[in-house]
Amino acid sequence: MMQNIEKHPSIQTIEEIEKAYPDEWLEIEITKWAEDGFTALEGRLIAHGKDRDKVSEEALKYFRKYDVKDVYHAYTGEIQAESVLL
Repeated sequence: MMQNIEKHPSIQTIEEIEKAYPDEWLEIEITKWAEDGFTALEGRLIAHGKDRDKVSEEALKYFRKYDVKDVYHAYTGEIQAESVLL
């Protein structure tokens, strides 16, 4: 199930968001960075779900609408290696 949020949702820590949506793709608007400038600390969940492409597509609409520049993409489960045929 994919969730798309049209209006600016509440700000949560990245850890809270990741724990709330196990085994799903997340698209988050970053609202606070760590002092190192590389670690996202807080944000707004924009979209989540099992289908990576659909989640990204919905989030992109939001990011364009609100001119979002700082984005965090994540998968909260274990990524399975794809099979390779030789």
